Amino acid sequence: MYTKKSLLIIFTINQIIHWFIIGIFIPIMSLFQLQKGLNLLQIGMTCAIWAATIILLELPTGGLSDTIGRKKVYLLSMFMNFISVITLLFAFNFWTIGLGIAFLAASRALSSGSLDAWFVDEFNKVGHPDNLQKALAKVNIFVPIALGVSNLLGGIIPSTIGQFASKNQYLDIYSSNFLVMGLLILAQVLFTSVFIKETLHPHQQQGVVAGFKKVPEIVKISIKYGLSSPVIFYLLLSGVGFAMGMVSLEQYWQPQVKQIMTINFQPWILGVIAALGCISMGTIGSALSIPLCKKFKNNYPLILFFNYMITGFVFIILAFQTNIAGFIILYLTLFSSWGFSSSPLMALFNHHVPEDKRSTLLSFQSLSQQLGVLISGFFMGYLSQFHSISFAWLIGATIIGLSSLCFLKILNKLKTAELGNDFYQA
Repeated sequence: MYTKKSLLIIFTINQIIHWFIIGIFIPIMSLFQLQKGLNLLQIGMTCAIWAATIILLELPTGGLSDTIGRKKVYLLSMFMNFISVITLLFAFNFWTIGLGIAFLAASRALSSGSLDAWFVDEFNKVGHPDNLQKALAKVNIFVPIALGVSNLLGGIIPSTIGQFASKNQYLDIYSSNFLVMGLLILAQVLFTSVFIKETLHPHQQQGVVAGFKKVPEIVKISIKYGLSSPVIFYLLLSGVGFAMGMVSLEQYWQPQVKQIMTINFQPWILGVIAALGCISMGTIGSALSIPLCKKFKNNYPLILFFNYMITGFVFIILAFQTNIAGFIILYLTLFSSWGFSSSPLMALFNHHVPEDKRSTLLSFQSLSQQLGVLISGFFMGYLSQFHSISFAWLIGATIIGLSSLCFLKILNKLKTAELGNDFYQA
C-alpha cells in the first residue's frame, strides 16, 4: 500500500521520464522531416497519420487497460515507442516517416488513460478526492520542467553528438536524438517494472487475448456514457477545438522561428525556446492554477472559459509577430495558459467519471483531441503551405476562442441540474 507522499513521488518520476523521452524529439520534430525532403503540407499529413492511428486505437487500448490492468498496457506502450524510435532512426522519405509516426501514435494510444487512471485510483484510496486537482497540479509543476530540460537537450544534441552521427552514411545530425530516446525508454521500462505496483480487480486478472474480447463491450458502454453525460460531452467537444488550434502552433512554430530569424538561425535556439515554453507551462501555469482555483472556489468551468478566451487572444497576437523577442514572450504566455488549464480540466473530467470506466473515458477524451489533430493536420497544413503559417494560426486562435463556449454550457448544465455545488466549494 502506498502513502500519499510515496504515490505522488513515484508517479511524478514516472511522468518525468515519460515526457523527457518525448521532449528529446520535440525541438527537431518539423526540421527532421524537412531534412528528409518533406514540405509543410506533408508535415501536416504525418500529423494526420498520428491522429488517425490514435483515433483507431485509443478506445480499444483504453478498454484493454480497464480489462487487463494499467501497468501491463503502459509497458506495452513503451515497447511500441521503442519500435517507433528505430523506424524513425532509419527513415528516409514520407512513407517511412509516416510509419514511424504511426508506431509512435500507437504508443501514445496505449499510454493514455493507463498510468493516469492508475494514479487516480490509488490516490482515491489514500487521499481525499477533493484534493485530486492539487495533486495533479503538483505533478504538472515538475513534469513540464523535465520536459523543458529535455527540449533544451534535444536542441543541443544535433549540434554536438549529431555531428558525429552524421558521418555515418545512414544517419544525419538528428539521428542522435533517437539514439538517446531509445536508451531512456529502456530506463523507463525498468523503473515502471520495479516501482509501479498494481492490485488487479478480479475482472482484470486475465490474459491479453481474453482482455481484448471484453474490449468492445466496455468501449460501447463507455461511449454511451460519455455522449449521454452533458459535462463529459462538452469537455470532449472543447478538446476537439483546443487541439485544432494548438496543434497548428506545435507543428509550425519551428519553421516560423527559422523564417523570422533568417540567417541568424541555429538549431539550439529551438531547444531553448521549447525548454522555456515547457518550464513556463509548469512553473507559471500549473503553479498559478492552485491559488486561483482556490480563489474561485474550484469553479472549474468558469476558470476554463476565461483561460481559453485569453489563449485565443494571445494566439492572434502571436500570428502577427515578426520580431523574435516578441514571438518568444507570446509563445511562453501561450504555454503558461496551456499549463494552467491542465489540472482543473482533468479534475473536472475525473469528478464526473466512474472508476470502472476511467481508463476508457480518458482514452475517449484523448480520442476527441486527436480528432482535432486529424482535422488540423490536413486543414492547417494546407493553409500553411498555400497561404501562410500566420494565416493558419489566426484560424486556430479563432477555433480555440469558440471552444471556450463549451465551458459556459457545462456551467449552465451543472447549475440547472444542481450538480457539483459541494465540488466547487471543496
